[in-house]
Amino acid sequence: MAPKSRGRLAIPTTKPLPDDVRIPSTHPQVFKTLSKLSRPALISLASQWCQSANVTSCGPYILAGDDEEDEEAPYLAATSIEAVQELYDIELPARKGSKREVVDHILEGDWRHGISLRQLAMVETQYILDHPTSNRWTAMRLSLRGESDDKHAHLPRFHGSTFLRTLQKEISPISKAHYYITKPKECPVTLLRIHLHDSPYNTPKSFQAITSSKTKSNSPSDSKSIFIIFPDGTPFIYVSVSSAGAHLIDTESRSLQKFAVEAVPKALSRLGERYELSSTAFTARSLGALLAHRGAERTNNAAGGGRIFADEEFTASALDYRKVGDVVLGNGDDDKENQSVDTDGKAPNKRLFSHSFPQSTTEPSLLKRRKLIAKGRFGTYGLPDDGKGLNRLDVRIRDAYSGTSPSPGIAESGDANADTWTPDIKLSFQGTHVFAGLRMLVENGAIDGEKMPGWLTGEGSVSIGTVKGGRIESANSGG
Repeated sequence: MAPKSRGRLAIPTTKPLPDDVRIPSTHPQVFKTLSKLSRPALISLASQWCQSANVTSCGPYILAGDDEEDEEAPYLAATSIEAVQELYDIELPARKGSKREVVDHILEGDWRHGISLRQLAMVETQYILDHPTSNRWTAMRLSLRGESDDKHAHLPRFHGSTFLRTLQKEISPISKAHYYITKPKECPVTLLRIHLHDSPYNTPKSFQAITSSKTKSNSPSDSKSIFIIFPDGTPFIYVSVSSAGAHLIDTESRSLQKFAVEAVPKALSRLGERYELSSTAFTARSLGALLAHRGAERTNNAAGGGRIFADEEFTASALDYRKVGDVVLGNGDDDKENQSVDTDGKAPNKRLFSHSFPQSTTEPSLLKRRKLIAKGRFGTYGLPDDGKGLNRLDVRIRDAYSGTSPSPGIAESGDANADTWTPDIKLSFQGTHVFAGLRMLVENGAIDGEKMPGWLTGEGSVSIGTVKGGRIESANSGG
């Protein structure tokens, strides 16, 4: 008697996770991921899933001719892709509705058979593009190994498909992963999403087991998604861990994330040219700030007052020191020529409206002077709505104490280093836009703009640094 069949066996493999592996649409993590997007973004993505380029891995549920309709389903199944395409191209955008309606229509209707890994990757990528400050990014520099001066070094050639194949060979012995790479139209970058999966199998059953397991190790929130951005024409890359993996504290998860990031320069290397990643002491939550400080524009080392030259707001030569500060730091009298006068040459008797803050007795001329000083120190940098704000600045001051001895005990001990005592001072500035806040403090008189050190204007182009000799410095500024 022949033995009873046990079904098809699943064998561990080192191949990457395919795009068409589907996670059940009833899973709460799938609902949570889709609910992050706005209604127009969801409709646009659903329309893209029906296009010929994505239909193989993202296609909707289509009722075949010999299949019976599920009477308990909240939505009728479509009989053709064209009908689904028309729904998300014409019908849903034309009428008003809630985001929940679109999410339910996707999960309980057109994609009731599951959401593929490619679809989830597209959703998470779209969320980052729609919310540029949602993730915390770290800028790193790609340089040749062993080269101290790489001004004349050429960037490695980046070819998406070739890079992914090499990257898969580096990561596959350690962890299963799904890769999604795209070049968005919103900004000149190439975005890579690496989704790490703990299971050695790449079958849909390995993902379906997640829904039935209640253990923490198999929870989908434990899935590690890493985003890596390659700006065009720069030696920098931006690395971020998604919110799903940002709160993981176990050593294994962090090691996997670190290993995946370290595999990037190896995948870009070739025979005779080995690359490595180094820190640039720059971390931000804004993609605009990353592109402005570690991008291909002229603004990388032109923060603070020097931004006016990069933005071409100042047409004169930067080396022309004639008549410096006479107009900018005036006492406010230069505004008299703009005041209206009577035919007798006397100013009209009008009540002047002061634009000062409530409960403030500051003279308008002093307020104007402070704003001119702030403009002279910051230039076009540090504006509240410029979209390039840093949310945090951490500084350690290592300047020697210039006053008296810190304590009588040190002076009496005859210590030779008593006169060069260096206190350990650490400052941390936090906010939605740190340098815009500092600029506002100068305008309000809380900070003396004329005596303020240059590193407070952001001229160092770093988010983490050490101040020594009045200047901010970093061992690997990457400037």
